[in-house]
Amino acid sequence: MSKKMFMMLLLALIVPAAYAYSAGEFLDDFRSIFTGFTVGSEVQDSSDSKSAPVDSTKNSSDVSTPQKTIPSTSQKTSIGGVSCRESWACTPWSECTNSQRTRKCTDTNQCGTSSSKPSEAEPCIVQGCQDGTPTGQCSSEKPLYCSGGNLIPNCEICGCSLNYICEESLCIENVDGEETTDPEILNLPPVIQEIEDMNVLLGEPFSVYISATDIDDDSLTYYFQNQDNFYSTDYLDCSIAQGAVSCSTKKSGDTHLVISVSDGIDETSASFGVSIINQIPEEGDVVGGIYNTEPIANAGSDITSPPNQGIILDASLSYDAENNIGPDSYRWDEGGTLIASEKITRLELSEGDHSITLTVTDFEGESSEDTVNVKIMEKTTCSQTSTNYFPDDTICNKAWPSNEGVDIKINSQSKSCDTFEVCSESLDPVIEDAIKCSNDQLEESSKIEPCNYAKKYGANAKSIQALYIIKSMGRSAVYMKGYYDAEMCCKGVKELCPSQNYLYRAEPLPQDLKNRGLRCPNTPENNPPGEWLSSTNLQLNSVALSEVPTHASLNILKTGTCVDYSAAVTTLLRKLGYKEDEVYTVEASNHAYNLVRFPLERYYTIIDMTGNNEGIKPGKVPSGYDYCENIINCYNDNGRVTCPLNNEINGCIGKKQNPSRSVENVGSKVLLTFKDLWRKVLFEIKR
Repeated sequence: MSKKMFMMLLLALIVPAAYAYSAGEFLDDFRSIFTGFTVGSEVQDSSDSKSAPVDSTKNSSDVSTPQKTIPSTSQKTSIGGVSCRESWACTPWSECTNSQRTRKCTDTNQCGTSSSKPSEAEPCIVQGCQDGTPTGQCSSEKPLYCSGGNLIPNCEICGCSLNYICEESLCIENVDGEETTDPEILNLPPVIQEIEDMNVLLGEPFSVYISATDIDDDSLTYYFQNQDNFYSTDYLDCSIAQGAVSCSTKKSGDTHLVISVSDGIDETSASFGVSIINQIPEEGDVVGGIYNTEPIANAGSDITSPPNQGIILDASLSYDAENNIGPDSYRWDEGGTLIASEKITRLELSEGDHSITLTVTDFEGESSEDTVNVKIMEKTTCSQTSTNYFPDDTICNKAWPSNEGVDIKINSQSKSCDTFEVCSESLDPVIEDAIKCSNDQLEESSKIEPCNYAKKYGANAKSIQALYIIKSMGRSAVYMKGYYDAEMCCKGVKELCPSQNYLYRAEPLPQDLKNRGLRCPNTPENNPPGEWLSSTNLQLNSVALSEVPTHASLNILKTGTCVDYSAAVTTLLRKLGYKEDEVYTVEASNHAYNLVRFPLERYYTIIDMTGNNEGIKPGKVPSGYDYCENIINCYNDNGRVTCPLNNEINGCIGKKQNPSRSVENVGSKVLLTFKDLWRKVLFEIKR
C-alpha cells in the first residue's frame, strides 16, 4: 500500500475519535476562538449587567440605522443525550420609551433552551434636547431632530414646514422655476402706524393725520371703508386727502373709522374709535376737541462710552398720544442744571458716571420724565492713537501700519487692524458727518441726499448715523466713487479690464490719481498681489489686486473694488460704536459685501454698495446676486469671526447655505483660485 493511501486511512480513524460531535459544533468551537467564548462556559453579555439605568443618548441608534444582529452568548447544553450549543444573537437596543429600552434575542442554533439567554429589557434614562424633544425624535419645529442632546436640521427624517421642501437635509423655500419678477408677488404692503382712539367735542371739527410707509417706496392712496375719499354716518362727515382726515361731528355717541392705504397692488387697513361727547370733562384739559394726556418720555438705553468721543442723547422714542409736542418740548438736565434742549443732542462729558434726566412737556403743560445713566470710561482701546471714535471691543491699539490683529486673506495677506482701521484718526471726519446728520446739522449739499434717506428710515440716532455712511457710498458717491479698474488690469484679469491695452499697467486711473506715481510692476511671468506701503510716497505702492487700508480707499484713492467698499463700511460702523457682532465684511464665493444688525432690529441686513450700487433694501435682500447662498467667511477688525446663520438674516430665512460656509471660528482658510478671484468681481463690473 502506498504511503499516501496509508495516511488517508489513518486520518479517517483519528478524526471521528477526536471530534465526537457535529461539524456545526466544530465550527462553533472555531468561532469561539475569535468571539472570546470558551467551550462549555457561560459568558454573560456585558449589556446584560444589573448596573444603574443607562444613558440612552449613548446608544448608537441616535440616528436611525438599519437593524443588525449582534452576537451575544454561546452555551453548550445536552438534551436527551444530544449535545446542542446555544448561540444567542441580539438586535440593537431600541430608543428609550417609558424609562425602558428593549431588544430581541434569538438562539441561532434553535436548541430550545434559554439557560444563557441575555436580557431583552433594561431600564434607561430619557435624555433629550433643550426644547424637551426626546433623543432620536423630531422636534415640533421642523426640520430639527434631537441627537446627542443637540437639535440638528434633518428634514430627511423630520420633514419641512409648509411651503418648504427637503434638499440635502436642509429645508428650502419651494419655488418652482426661476426667481420671479412679478411685482404682485414681490410687493410688500404698506404699513400704517397705530392710530389712537379719540375723544372729541360735539359740534367741533377735528382732524388726524394717518402715518403710513411703504418699504418699496410706492406711491400711496388713502380712502375710507367705503372705498371713497368721503364718508358720512349719523355721527360724522369726513374727508381724506393724502393721509389727512378731516371730520365734522353731528351726533354724540361712539363710532369708528376704518382707513385703507394702497400701494396699487396691496392694501392695508387700520381702524380707530371716536367718542363724541357733549361737554368737556371736568378733569384734565382738552386740546383741539381731544382729551389731553401727558406725554411719555423715553431717554433711551444707558450709555457706556470712551472719553473725548462725545455721546448722543436721543429722545426719539418719546411720544404724545395727541401729538401735542414739538421741537421745544424736550429738556435734558444733570443735577438740576439744564445741559440741552433738543430732541437729539451730542454732548462731551467728563470721565465718570452721569445721571441725566429727560423731561418732555406738551403744549398744555403736561409732562413726564425719564433718566439715562452715562458712564465715560478710560480709553483702553486704540490707546496709542488720538482718534476720538473707536470701538471699545476691538483688539487694535495703533494706527496704520500697525501690524496688529489677526492674519486674514481675502485678496491678499494682511493684518485685520490694518485692513479695518478702527484706530485711524484720519477717518474721524466721516464719523463727524454722520453725527451731524443725526443732529440736523449737516449742511453740505452733496451730503443731503444720503442724510435725508437716513433720517427717513433710521429708528434712532445710532441707526441714522449708520444709514448715512452706507448711503453715502451709494449713488451720492460722497467718499468713494466708481470702481477701481486699475487693480484688475494690473493683475492681468482680462475679463475685468476695460481695455486689453491696460493689462499689466496702472491704468485706467481716476483723473485725480493720474501723475501721482502709482505703479504696476506686474508682468505675465511675475504676477503677485499688490501691496500698499506708503500713503505719502505713492510710488512705493503696487496697484495690483490687494487689501487696501480703509484710510487709503476713502482719503487717497476715493474708489475701490467690492472688498474696499465693504471694508470701509465695516470700519466706519465699528468707529461709530457698533459691536463686533453687529457688522461684518462678508467674503462670498465670488464677491464681498456687508452684514449689519441695526439698533432695535432682530435680524441682520445685507448691504452692498460696491461701485456706488444702491444695495440696501430694509427687510429685504438686494437684487442682482445670490447673497444668502454664497456667504463663506465673515471679518472685521477682530479677525475672522463667526458668520450669522441664514435664519438670522433678513430675506435669507429658509435659503440654502453655501457648503463651504464658516459658522464657527477655525484656524485655516481655503484660498480662492485665480479663476474664483476673477469671478469675484466680474459680477460687479457687469452691474
